[in-house]
Amino acid sequence: MIALTTDSVKGLGVGAIIVVVVLGLAAALLVQKVIAKVVSLVVMAALGLLLYNQRASITDCANKVKAEAPAAVTGRVTAPRCEFLGVDVKVPIDKVGG
Repeated sequence: MIALTTDSVKGLGVGAIIVVVVLGLAAALLVQKVIAKVVSLVVMAALGLLLYNQRASITDCANKVKAEAPAAVTGRVTAPRCEFLGVDVKVPIDKVGG
């Protein structure tokens, strides 16, 4: 399984948003029927919004981990856990503190 970190997920999220926007624009240019254009644009917009929300969620989670980092290092809290689209993301404590 691929190990994901918050930094890699943020980068992947931005890349995925760009890909979704490009696909949406390509679909709008390639699809000739108006209904199909509207449906494809709505789907692409929904995917972009989902990815943007997930990226914001991972940023919030990383900030929460940063706030709890001193307690995590001393063992007073459990290992930090963040998710991106249902996939667990590692939060490196040594990079978060400071």
